[in-house]
Amino acid sequence: MPEPAQPRAVSKTPPRPLPVSAPLPARAPSGLRRSAQMTLVARDLAVARCRGSGPARDRVLGDVARRLGLLHGLPQKLGQLMAFSELESSDPAFAPLTENAPTLAAGAAFAAIESALGAPIASRFRELAPEGISASIGQVHRGVLQDGRPVAVKVQYPGIAECIEWDLKALGWITAPVGDLSRGFDLAAYRREIGRSLREELDYAREAAALQQFRAWTRGWPTVVTPELIPACSRGSVLTMTWLDGLPLSRARNAPRADRVAFASTLVRLLLHGLFRWRGIHADPHPGNFRFLSGPDGPRVGVLDFGCMQEIGPDWASGLASLLDAVEQRSDTEAEVLAGFRSMGFDTDRLSPLAGKLVELLRVLAEPFLTEGEWQPATWRLGERLGTLLGEHRMTFRTAGPPSLIFILRAFQGLLQYLKAFDVPVRWRDAWKEVRPRVPSKPGLRAGPAAAPGAARRLHVRILEHGLPRVELTLPSSALGSVAELMPTDVVARLDRRGLSVSEIGARALRAGCPAGEVFLDRHDAREIRVWLE
Repeated sequence: MPEPAQPRAVSKTPPRPLPVSAPLPARAPSGLRRSAQMTLVARDLAVARCRGSGPARDRVLGDVARRLGLLHGLPQKLGQLMAFSELESSDPAFAPLTENAPTLAAGAAFAAIESALGAPIASRFRELAPEGISASIGQVHRGVLQDGRPVAVKVQYPGIAECIEWDLKALGWITAPVGDLSRGFDLAAYRREIGRSLREELDYAREAAALQQFRAWTRGWPTVVTPELIPACSRGSVLTMTWLDGLPLSRARNAPRADRVAFASTLVRLLLHGLFRWRGIHADPHPGNFRFLSGPDGPRVGVLDFGCMQEIGPDWASGLASLLDAVEQRSDTEAEVLAGFRSMGFDTDRLSPLAGKLVELLRVLAEPFLTEGEWQPATWRLGERLGTLLGEHRMTFRTAGPPSLIFILRAFQGLLQYLKAFDVPVRWRDAWKEVRPRVPSKPGLRAGPAAAPGAARRLHVRILEHGLPRVELTLPSSALGSVAELMPTDVVARLDRRGLSVSEIGARALRAGCPAGEVFLDRHDAREIRVWLE
């Protein structure tokens, strides 16, 4: 869905689609060849670190970026995150990986779309651009529906699932130049966590449900824009949603100061609401996944991609809230801070080398939450201060956290890069006050009222068509409050006509304490929708 740097013409008449049986282009390197390419990436990264700066290093980084782009999958995701470091560069190597040239030719892409939808392109789209924009696991084509709405059509690369499996096997090689993390560090757990996330990104039905959930969360936010899912044009390896225009970060960073302040404040609020209210965050913050809009409706942030939405456990959120309460009230003794980190899933044995430093460490980390009024990210100097405080044990703190922390850190570090690019102060503490638990909780306990005995923790949604699964979704039980957003709009409308409110059914189950069991069952024609708690 990212907007090209320059407007691209949209074909009035799509090129004659290839038959569904037409061969797709050669797939990305797989197996041992792909793993060999990954080792070359690791080698070139190591060489670049030794080159300092200058044309020689730029040439090496250019080779790395081209190799990552050809591999797609996990390698391209790594390159997309590296693009943050090039905002000041006039000749960036990694920025093109956020919106580069497509891998599939138009005919092959159109054939894949028709195969997934089970219908001719002309029956669903009035227009479909032959040019696509490449992403890590698929490419996006701009189109126009029969009703005139512009849309983004995302089609998955054939064979990308197999490529990702090889990437995960080779992950140990590509991370080797970072340093020796094998001593007492469970790298396999991190591989499993990354693997889980990448496999979930391949599930477009899950991403469609995540988009609907995010729209429900941000309903009533005038500063946030999200696309609308087009269910009739989304199936299997194709996901279609309305098109969002707007500026990429590289251009929005030059917007008027008032707009930049609004953009930065919205991004901070999104992350804190995700951590403490919604218990789910957008964990893929590379520059291609956000757009920034200015106009008569005011400054707004457009969120584009929902393949990497990550659930936040209640113990983690309440543990962090209790640590912030402790440092604010100056009750942050070493024992209490250690207990707070334990409740967030940290390995306290691995934290033992930091004894005597944890309280000061927490005060540095909590600074944005405690600063009244405007807080300037540039004055934080987090990396420098942590390096001075922790010395040789700097990586110890990071690797003591649970593997799931990698996605929270990625979201947090991505936010800091956006704030750095906008170069404006933010009122971080004001955003924290919006989401702060009303009753402070002690480390190891959940914030808010205790869960009712027997309360379910998971909400399941299953949609069958002709007896075959169309959607399989698992969410936190708190998603009951937005269950109507997860239902097809025709189902909600039909039940409304019968006097049945899907929203009220979900709210009633929430008020009852989320008891395990069936919440909702609807059978109509060839479709069955079941919602249950366990």
